[in-house]
Amino acid sequence: RYSCEGQTERFAEIARDVVGTRPDLIFVTAGRLALAFKPMTTEIPIVTVTIDPVAVGIVPSLARPGGNITGVTIDGGIKLYEKRVQLLKELVPSLSNAFYLASQTHWEKSPHGAAIQEVARHADISLVPILLGTTFNEAAYESAFQSMEQQRADALLPSDEAEHVTHGAVLVNLVAKSRLPAMFPFREFVDAGGLMAYSIDLNDLFRHAATQIASILKGTKPQDIPFYQPTKFGLAINMKTAKALSIDVPSTLLNRADEVIE
Repeated sequence: RYSCEGQTERFAEIARDVVGTRPDLIFVTAGRLALAFKPMTTEIPIVTVTIDPVAVGIVPSLARPGGNITGVTIDGGIKLYEKRVQLLKELVPSLSNAFYLASQTHWEKSPHGAAIQEVARHADISLVPILLGTTFNEAAYESAFQSMEQQRADALLPSDEAEHVTHGAVLVNLVAKSRLPAMFPFREFVDAGGLMAYSIDLNDLFRHAATQIASILKGTKPQDIPFYQPTKFGLAINMKTAKALSIDVPSTLLNRADEVIE
């Protein structure tokens, strides 16, 4: 196992190190990291978990990825962002502006940063970007939340970048201290004490990635394995957190929730 420990500027360095060991296969858990591996090897099979691999330039097609890279995408399309904003507005009817916590690259250069901004405009919500720079670590999160204290917003939306999952406990604790209602990108944050998430099923995605890895190690070429797209989406609500924030969750949300943590 190799880790950049949240330092995205080390992606190229770690890609060189890993490729240099000449493994039979490389499993990569972030799209930007997969992009760092792409120019390093055209021979070693790579399976990745990523946002839209076509939009970020990893492969030319989901159905026919070609080359040596395939995997699963966490991208549920713009409808996923629309649903998250819609559910957050149901929880906070007065919602007019929200903090958006993301890396600078995600906000300024990612098609997904552009997508959430477009969704917010259509919902008449002003997004206030809170940017982590290029490093995801406890100090970066604490600095980001300190900057929130100088501004005002009705809620918080963390981006669906994989690095947030690595630092989930830190993120959930800081959100709790801020006392802001938050819509998280993955259910795992709700398990850890986050208020609410509308998300794909990460366990389902990783099971499919494992199946792809097994198939490749048995001889199938990555170019012949289509990228797997998520088909399962669910709403999770943590009622203990809602009560701690003095939030009355509407019955319309509770009735539609796939999981309610008491």
